[in-house]
Amino acid sequence: MRTKELRNAKAHEVVERALGYFMKNRHRMQRHSLCQEKLLIRSGAVDAANRVLINQRMKLAGKRWSRAGGPAVRLSGPSRSQAALMERASC
Repeated sequence: MRTKELRNAKAHEVVERALGYFMKNRHRMQRHSLCQEKLLIRSGAVDAANRVLINQRMKLAGKRWSRAGGPAVRLSGPSRSQAALMERASC
């Protein structure tokens, strides 16, 4: 088999596997109906990134937080606007 044909065969196999996954799990994919109900849809990666950012802000050198002030730390500026854009684009 030539290199190009081999690459095409591998690509076809990958696409077939992905299609099989989506077909098998389509009953779990309810993104559209969840968006219509105005429910938030987030991924584990986004939640993890938020956790890392908040931990970095909380642990900066010289920072001290009161019990009330710690939970008040929120994403602001570009992070908040980018999150809003991503949320609108996902539905």
